[in-house]
Amino acid sequence: MAYLKMANWKYYTLTLSLYIICILGAIFVEDIAIIFDFVGAFGLSITCYLLPGLIYLVLLRNEKAFHEVESPKQRKCNTIGAYSVIAMSVFNMILVIVKQFTGVN
Repeated sequence: MAYLKMANWKYYTLTLSLYIICILGAIFVEDIAIIFDFVGAFGLSITCYLLPGLIYLVLLRNEKAFHEVESPKQRKCNTIGAYSVIAMSVFNMILVIVKQFTGVN
């Protein structure tokens, strides 16, 4: 377990900081829908679009990966697709932030 390898002062500082952030968020956030918007948009964008695209691009750079599975033409199309979904994910996150700060529905 990773936290067992962490120094005690780092563990307790991080734990206390996260606890304080959660408590302050609960005190000052009046509408939980804002939190759900951010968590939903960022969580969905990261797990469904950003991570698969990034993982594919990282695998392309790995010399030990089995690159003969796809042809160069397929690899080019997949690379374009990976960059496209990454861009779409970042654009979605920006739209959510703009929506929250401008109040546009």
